[in-house]
Amino acid sequence: MGASMSLDGLYYQHSGKYSVTGALYAVVVGSVIACACAFVYAYIIVYCPIVYLNALIALGFGAVIGYMCAAMLKQKKVRSDAVAVGITLVVTTVAYYFHWAVWVWALARRGEEPVPFIGLVGLTIFPKLLWEALRAINVEGAWTLRGSAVSGVALWIVWASELAAIYWCSLKTAFSHMDEHPFCETCEEWGVPDPSVLTVNTGDVAELKRRAEAKDLRYIEELGGPKDGSDFTRMDLFSCQRCGSLYTMDMERVQVTASGGKSKEKKSRVLHHLLLSPSEAQSIKKLAEKLKPAALDVPPDTTKAEGASA
Repeated sequence: MGASMSLDGLYYQHSGKYSVTGALYAVVVGSVIACACAFVYAYIIVYCPIVYLNALIALGFGAVIGYMCAAMLKQKKVRSDAVAVGITLVVTTVAYYFHWAVWVWALARRGEEPVPFIGLVGLTIFPKLLWEALRAINVEGAWTLRGSAVSGVALWIVWASELAAIYWCSLKTAFSHMDEHPFCETCEEWGVPDPSVLTVNTGDVAELKRRAEAKDLRYIEELGGPKDGSDFTRMDLFSCQRCGSLYTMDMERVQVTASGGKSKEKKSRVLHHLLLSPSEAQSIKKLAEKLKPAALDVPPDTTKAEGASA
């Protein structure tokens, strides 16, 4: 099948294979790009006066780093979650450290005597100098909230929260992106998604998962297509386009509620990358065609033609 299986043999999991050159590429190139992002991020939070907006920007900064790391690892065909986490931690740490150097430098440049670029170099290559600068800033405070300077313990808490947000978002995004597609070990290619192949009524979620794992398509067929679109389960297929021997299926429950004239979707994963044989995948596609609602036969509008003939 060209795929690594979970212990129960039902689900796809990465093989854990990777190349040293691919890992080094992600660390080096990723750190350079991440530092560029850190430079922009540091300047934004120096000049943006809205604290809550800065918090959202910090989450975005972490997400960008995580996504970038995963994208480069997938480009180099790295299939190890452990390596992905390790490299993401390294790159995030480099970017996080550099953002402090840029932040202190940018803050100093707002003073009466702007600090030259060599100051940024010094803050970057001398961690002790950067630490002393941060301690001094912490005593005085870097910004105000409701007319009072935020400093001391309160500022340490803010900085610690920022650190946690950046690392959490970076790791979560990297792991999600790495786990998004299966990898065909035979062809050494990532699987391609075929979204929303089949949509059925949800019924009992636990039973649906159990029957799907048993490849009981008759039960899935009996659920039928969505009746009112308020609670249904969507199935996506992933496959190797070259050999056609690797197939996996995702299953996601979607609950739609109306509030204030707008509809909201609540999505929850039922299963992820359930392994299928080529014949099972084809059976699911045939079932999708069978459950697809027939197109309504709309009679042609003859009023215009009658008017023209009159």
